[in-house]
Amino acid sequence: MPLQNNHPLDEQTVTCFTTSFGSTPIAGVVRAPFRGVITKVGFVANLAWTGTLTITPSIIPAVADGVAPGSGTAITGGAFTMSATNSAPGSTNSAVPSGANFVNEDDVIRFVPSGATATSGTGTFYAVIQQA
Repeated sequence: MPLQNNHPLDEQTVTCFTTSFGSTPIAGVVRAPFRGVITKVGFVANLAWTGTLTITPSIIPAVADGVAPGSGTAITGGAFTMSATNSAPGSTNSAVPSGANFVNEDDVIRFVPSGATATSGTGTFYAVIQQA
């Protein structure tokens, strides 16, 4: 049995869901619960697809009510792809960011899927945040 990774106690995984990562992709967004550093981003698919699925995460700073949030800043080294080869429910991939990965409480982490073809392909995005 492989050894498990040790995870610090000040780390939390936040998740969000998309109702479509395929032909009509819908971004997923989740709130940062505290100030910290994103140490990993990933995706778990609930359906097989064709094409190459690309996930591009970004950080959108918290804004006042009634103010458009904008598109945010892409997380450096956070984008990743998933091949359709052997794609099935439970297919997963992740990336370890190399920069632009600091969040403040109430910032929004946005995951934008693109490139895949699937009918109503749902899935879960996640980010691991270590408290600063």
